[in-house]
Amino acid sequence: KRVVKKEHADGSVTQSQFDAVGRLRAQTDAAGRTTEYSPDVVTGLITRITTPDGRASAFYYNHHNQLTSATGPDGLELRREYDELGRLIQETAPDGDITRYRY
Repeated sequence: KRVVKKEHADGSVTQSQFDAVGRLRAQTDAAGRTTEYSPDVVTGLITRITTPDGRASAFYYNHHNQLTSATGPDGLELRREYDELGRLIQETAPDGDITRYRY
């Protein structure tokens, strides 16, 4: 079962909509603003999130279903690299800062 309606202590309500196979497709907040989620039809991973104001973020994955990049509504991109064992080895932030991971 999926939670489709959440009532908060302040009386506000958040509603969620799912597709036929149970993937989140949209959430509507107490003010009636809807955020849409677009999952990949094969993996179910979220590939796009569109906010109520129409701004979209895109998400890309490798063949191991690991996030390789994410582009925000401002066009800035986060990038991730993995080693042959699937471990995160480098992350490049939208501002260009690079974080390297050693194992």
